[in-house]
Amino acid sequence: MKLPPFRCWSWMLVALPVAVGAAGAAEPPAHPEPARTKGWAWKTPPDQIKPESGRRNHIFFVGDPVVFKLGPAAVTYEVRNYDGDLVDQGPAGESVTLKVTPPGWYKLYVYGKETRPEWGDILGTTTFVIFRRDPNFPEPPDPKQEMPRYYPSMDQVSRAVTGMGPQRHAVQNAGKADEEIKRMEATIAYDRQEYLPRDPARRRALMVAFPNGTKDIEGVQKIVGHFKDAVRYWEPRNEPNFGASGAGFVKDELTAFHAAVKAVDPALKVMGPGTVSIGPQLQGWLHDFFRAGGGQYIDVFSFHIYNGINGDLQLGRWAMDGLQAILSRYGYADIEKWQTEQGYFAAVYGSYQPRLQGRWTMLEMMLFEQYGIPKEHNHLWYDVSHGFWDFPTWWENDDGGYNPAAPLMRVMSEELYGTTFARAFDFGKDGNKLYLGSLFSGKERNVAAFMNAGCGKPQITLRVTGGGGALRTVSAFGVEGEVPVADGVARLVVPDLPVYVELAAGQAVEVEPIVWGKNLARQPGRSAAASGSGAHPADKNIPNPINKLFNGVYENWYWSQRPDGQPWMDDTQGFPAWVEVRLPAPATVARVVIFACVPWQWQSTLVDHELQYDKDGQWVTLDFITEPLKTFGVYSPPTRTSVDSYFSDRSIFEHAFAPVTTAKLRVLVHNTTFGGGATALVPEAGGQTGPQQVMLREIEVYGPPPVATVQLRLPSAEVAEAFEKTAVTATVTSRGDAPQTLTLRPVAPDGWQAAPAEIPLTLAARETQSVSFDLVAPAGVLTTGEFTIAAALADAGGRVTDEHTATLRITSPVDLKPETPTAFDAAKQELSVTVGNATAKAVQAVVSLDVSEQKAGGGRTFRDEQPVALAPYESKPVAFTVPDVDLTHSAWHLAYAATANRLTTAASLDLALRVWMAVGPFANEFDKDFGPEAGVDLGARYTVLGSDQPAGWKTVTNEPGGFVNLTRAFTPHENCSAYAVIYVRSPSARPAVLSAGSDDGIKAWFNRKLLISNNTSRGAARGQEKAEIALNAGWNEILYKVTQGGGGWGFYLDLLDPATGKPLDDLVYAPTPGK
Repeated sequence: MKLPPFRCWSWMLVALPVAVGAAGAAEPPAHPEPARTKGWAWKTPPDQIKPESGRRNHIFFVGDPVVFKLGPAAVTYEVRNYDGDLVDQGPAGESVTLKVTPPGWYKLYVYGKETRPEWGDILGTTTFVIFRRDPNFPEPPDPKQEMPRYYPSMDQVSRAVTGMGPQRHAVQNAGKADEEIKRMEATIAYDRQEYLPRDPARRRALMVAFPNGTKDIEGVQKIVGHFKDAVRYWEPRNEPNFGASGAGFVKDELTAFHAAVKAVDPALKVMGPGTVSIGPQLQGWLHDFFRAGGGQYIDVFSFHIYNGINGDLQLGRWAMDGLQAILSRYGYADIEKWQTEQGYFAAVYGSYQPRLQGRWTMLEMMLFEQYGIPKEHNHLWYDVSHGFWDFPTWWENDDGGYNPAAPLMRVMSEELYGTTFARAFDFGKDGNKLYLGSLFSGKERNVAAFMNAGCGKPQITLRVTGGGGALRTVSAFGVEGEVPVADGVARLVVPDLPVYVELAAGQAVEVEPIVWGKNLARQPGRSAAASGSGAHPADKNIPNPINKLFNGVYENWYWSQRPDGQPWMDDTQGFPAWVEVRLPAPATVARVVIFACVPWQWQSTLVDHELQYDKDGQWVTLDFITEPLKTFGVYSPPTRTSVDSYFSDRSIFEHAFAPVTTAKLRVLVHNTTFGGGATALVPEAGGQTGPQQVMLREIEVYGPPPVATVQLRLPSAEVAEAFEKTAVTATVTSRGDAPQTLTLRPVAPDGWQAAPAEIPLTLAARETQSVSFDLVAPAGVLTTGEFTIAAALADAGGRVTDEHTATLRITSPVDLKPETPTAFDAAKQELSVTVGNATAKAVQAVVSLDVSEQKAGGGRTFRDEQPVALAPYESKPVAFTVPDVDLTHSAWHLAYAATANRLTTAASLDLALRVWMAVGPFANEFDKDFGPEAGVDLGARYTVLGSDQPAGWKTVTNEPGGFVNLTRAFTPHENCSAYAVIYVRSPSARPAVLSAGSDDGIKAWFNRKLLISNNTSRGAARGQEKAEIALNAGWNEILYKVTQGGGGWGFYLDLLDPATGKPLDDLVYAPTPGK
């Protein structure tokens, strides 16, 4: 299965509403729509018009006439801006001068007379940009001038003209060093002339990667030696987590690469490891890398941020905080960081969605600056469409026209020129959910940049000192303006793209923090209800409790990539659908904030909804929000797409209203997106979409603005040593115009104490005070993990006006990695765990193992412990011999713990191991019987792919989570199929449910009767297919055939009790009957 899993649903068409564009041009009647092909529409019109501007990449500058040659077949034209607003239209001819003047990104549509089913009446499209002239950037060369480009996906000129960031120069084959040097010479020379010297204040540098590996060290050294004066950063293999362990990569490749680079010049910088992601699914690999000493061989930590942000501010912070925690754990907190491969879609497999690329790109750029990764160390990949069609994250189209990332990066480069990141603005504990902003400072100028996280176009309040009566602003596309300052206050509209504030000499700004007070939806006794059944509409096995809506966690599957990480999803069919929040008692409510999902693939957002409250048994509407869909069918030849969607991508909805008293609130939903598609047109075109269902992450409920607020601060959010107590600082701010008497009540985690238990406070009007209390740890050994410290602020009447929490993460000097056994001995089973020292000091630890059989009514148990000594950064296995444990005939829970330096860390492994017999690989022909379907003969041999010798059956064992990974069992493992068989002994005859999951297609036979047949392409999950069966007393045969396209390959099997839906726990599984 090729990742990520792409799915589509569709059932309706949505017509465009009549609207008025930004320039006042009325929206014309809808043009005839083209056919939609659920993917790239490769066939282009035979009379296609390719608009010609005579300019490279259709770059115009403010004041230039915007002229395009179209040809005699052109009848009319339209121009839309980044928001999808119609800003110009009219009759067309051989050429046309467009009435568009502001800086920005635009799309030109050219229509003819004839309507054809494949294309409607479109003849051609292109995109163009209008830049401000700036001497700090090179002028675009004549389009007829041939410029260096050694790989189809590269455009060095555009990177220099926009200032967007470094090129990732790539060596394809280090064994052909002379050819590679010749191939890269011109582009690196161009970068050295036009990119490197343009902004000396920001850290511009060149890098070269060896994505296909560095086995030819002599060739590596020759290339490094040739370019050493121009290129200072060198990265080895691309995404080594595919095909190598962290330790294996260090040992087999990185060590020698580091030595080769440093032999040329010790000042050159080695980058690595360049993993495909940094989320939880990759953190084990990174721990393995650092435990093997990988940090000693890199000067720069490089990574790829795929699925690490996806337009979601919270997801991005999780990813970067998690990475920083790993780096800190191994002593590399201050290491230089680069992001060396990432891009976002504008053309999304048949659907053109430019605002997705624009917002997602700029959110990443703004966020990374705050984590020490300037845009000059953040590589946007890919440049040009035909360099890589299968994963269309390019920012330049087939015809040279730009997608939004390019002009947005140009303006960011203009505005931040001569400055570097100084600090992040604090929007307050609630404002930080909605906004991010940074101050950039330089010798001659200071610039503040702000954007929101997908919540419309709200205002923030800025406190301004110095500099006169106005703030000078610049939009994300370069439109200049002013915001008045009155009494030291400015109200700034912050869109979902950056707005830059160019501070005058002596001028400074501070953000007024946004604090909403106590979240009433988190108090004990609240509940929720919805119009659906409560089951997850895609898979009833996915945990879907409605209390996810107020658990304080903004669930996002792309972080955990586990079923329990899915946001809450309603299964109501059709609209309206509703969700109620029920408070334990009537309360005064003045604000409700709804966090939906950033629309992408399965995750949907709200399009049209009302917020209501219960008044005397009747629902009364408080507020409603409808997001314009701005989605229509149109064929675009340069991107091979059949739909344009300018939907805003909004996912956060803040409702503020006059206070009401109620115990029940309701979100009444009239429309949602189709996952990542604004309307049904997007899945029809092939975009990344899902079902049209309500999907929410959190609902927060607040009373009137609090009269006082509290914010907690820990000395350090992460500690790696035991302690008796630590001081926690609480900053309390009065927001009223009169003195206040308040009480601060700290709340410690279970087993801990806070001292004192109460702190009385008297604050003058608008005063801020900081106080502290001690967080006292439990006596003895501390358990590692995350611990929440809270504080409630009560007024003189005892009413809680605000509360805040802080999280303390305690980490152990050692970590544990349970190993899955590969050999089985029921009399004396060996179980092992790898214990690693994550510090530069020797460690003495005690490792324990508790084993328990998972059976109704209880089962066997075992406990043992062993001492272990670990040198700095050393890892070693610790083995336990456990008697009377048959891992293949029961389910077992293995609980490991390690205690060192008064800190205990734990890890567990649940095993329900089943040994299968498997044979293959065969061709990927779903309906062809390669032999086993007529009857399983474990002694038979078969002609298979990739071998000139017949192959027999061999054993394969499932992974701890139950997945049987066929990729590891067979080579080749693309475009093929395999069979697997297992025998199940039941103590009695009885009904059961055979539950299967597969990646990709599956056939399943029970006792030689075909029950399941689904020729599909998907990722595997439990319960994708189910069939009722009748188990015989004694042995039963289950045979699978599983097909494979590419990527992952394997399957699941569960035999369930029909009454409870839970796995039957008294069955015996064996690779042969009777064994």
